[in-house]
Amino acid sequence: MSSNFGLRVVGDSMVDASGGVSYPDGAMIVVDPTLTPEAGDDVVLTAGPGAGTSFKRLDLDGGKQMLRSLNGKYPTTAMPVGAHIMGVVIQVQIEVRR
Repeated sequence: MSSNFGLRVVGDSMVDASGGVSYPDGAMIVVDPTLTPEAGDDVVLTAGPGAGTSFKRLDLDGGKQMLRSLNGKYPTTAMPVGAHIMGVVIQVQIEVRR
């Protein structure tokens, strides 16, 4: 039995304008909560009960965890106090409309 879960991406913060890996609005991501997040992983996190979720790239800056959007128009931020990484993104499914 799998403990993975899926979420739909909302917004454009994880779209890389330079042509790298992107997660466009409406894409489905599969998250594995059993993986230990490492720098460079794309992660889903929550700041606490009722706070909703965020989807960002985990980076390290001087040993401090930072959250980066792939879209450069959004700022990189420090991991909020009390935030919890729910899992690491392992797959993306992008719907192609015809």
